[in-house]
Amino acid sequence: MIEIQKWFSELQRIIDEPYPASCAEPTGSMRSDKLETHLLATPRRKTILFIDRSGDFEYDEEMTVEMEVKFAVEIDHCYALLCQRMIEVYGPALNLQIQELDLQVRTEPEDDSDDQALTNSYLSGASYDNSDDGDESFWQIGTDFVCIQKIKNWGDGNFQHNVIATVTPRETV
Repeated sequence: MIEIQKWFSELQRIIDEPYPASCAEPTGSMRSDKLETHLLATPRRKTILFIDRSGDFEYDEEMTVEMEVKFAVEIDHCYALLCQRMIEVYGPALNLQIQELDLQVRTEPEDDSDDQALTNSYLSGASYDNSDDGDESFWQIGTDFVCIQKIKNWGDGNFQHNVIATVTPRETV
């Protein structure tokens, strides 16, 4: 029970705090550049990494399928608890698909060699859309949207499972 209190307290903090004036450091150091970029707080996105579980069957002799299953259960549990707590505090998740919401989407800069264009594009949007599998739930709180996601990625003998949250304002045209 202490875990959900800690996780929800962290989520409430990023919901309540203002957006940073400029890009901030990622909230987690990840093995995925794209996920690490998504975890970059920007003037239009706040993020948090709740739980990160990963393994590599090729390079970790002690890694077992049972360990990956245990990690997946931890991820599912964290996601379910956070969603349940959001429902208790803010009501049901939005019953809409992301395409129906006026949310930021990932943009790719026209010039990959321009570091400023990469930073300005933020390379990500209101939810992380570069996973192999996962779930996401959205709530609208005032003018902001909160997205809680469980993300699962598999590689060549490795895996990475995460639970993250992203807070973004309504996208203006």
